[in-house]
Amino acid sequence: MGVQNRIFFDLLGLRVMHMRIISNEMLEQGLLSISSGIFTYRAKYRNSHIRKKAYDLIAFMGIHDLPVSPYKIAEAFGFTVRRLSRLTRAEQKGMHVCDGVTVFNPRQNSYMIFINDTHSLRSNFTLAHELGHIFLGHFNIRSEVMDEGMMEAQANAFARYLLIPFPAMTMVHHYNGSARLEEYTERLSILFQVSETAIDYALVEYKLWREVFDKAKTKAPVETYLLRVFTVTSQGREIQYRFCS
Repeated sequence: MGVQNRIFFDLLGLRVMHMRIISNEMLEQGLLSISSGIFTYRAKYRNSHIRKKAYDLIAFMGIHDLPVSPYKIAEAFGFTVRRLSRLTRAEQKGMHVCDGVTVFNPRQNSYMIFINDTHSLRSNFTLAHELGHIFLGHFNIRSEVMDEGMMEAQANAFARYLLIPFPAMTMVHHYNGSARLEEYTERLSILFQVSETAIDYALVEYKLWREVFDKAKTKAPVETYLLRVFTVTSQGREIQYRFCS
């Protein structure tokens, strides 16, 4: 079965099982356990698994250009997104104190995501963060199994991997030669449509990921696939990726 087919069935399974992160792979690895029909964590959901979830989603959606749009992903999965700028005053009450919140209706298996879209770049990350809560199954995790702080950190990691995929960053790095990407945070922010702060965090982890990826004898199939997908195939994309002359 090809990479895309495996991804398709993985994500189809997420939808059928109410977005729960239940898979034979995770059971075999001891990340989940079953007790009286309830799935619970036995270990922290490692960043490598979060990254794979985000990359599987990118591949499933057929995304091959930047920036990655979390709004299109939410629409494709049937999630309702309500923007602060389009809410009534009554609906806006309380929204000014938070960037976003997701309401899950278990009876209808539906998600409504409220986003403070005052700042577009920040709202992209906020929506990706809320998608992280959904795709990582946080609405089905009991509080004694994982605390809120851990879930927030995981959702942030998911958002970074989704909006700033390292295979795409690899191609940007390639087309800027020996240039230090840290010198181009503003350009990277525009390219990936996230804040410069998000870029700063991503660059730190990207360097570590790149070292492991380059040395690995066996590379993750989805990462290899996305590296091909984001490879420059046109002059327009090369211009988009190249920052220095």
